[in-house]
Amino acid sequence: MKFYKLVQDNQIIGVVNSGNFFKFSPITNCFLRSNESEGEYISYNGNLYRSTWMLPSAEPKEHIEALVLEISQEEYEIYASAIENNETIIEE
Repeated sequence: MKFYKLVQDNQIIGVVNSGNFFKFSPITNCFLRSNESEGEYISYNGNLYRSTWMLPSAEPKEHIEALVLEISQEEYEIYASAIENNETIIEE
């Protein structure tokens, strides 16, 4: 499993794992879980996020632009704890 941080305006707004990637299926008209290489969106706190490296969606959905960057499990755990404690995490 891989881990990712979501960054907006130099602030880490969330952390997720590879199970949070989705793609939209026009055939079924719903979102399907996908792996990182096929992901069009990543889900966090009820919102969809996109980063420039993700595949484009054939039917774009409402989303928020953010940097989605791979991190280690140790970093994930540190950031997750800080976010849970409502700490602000600034990227340098």
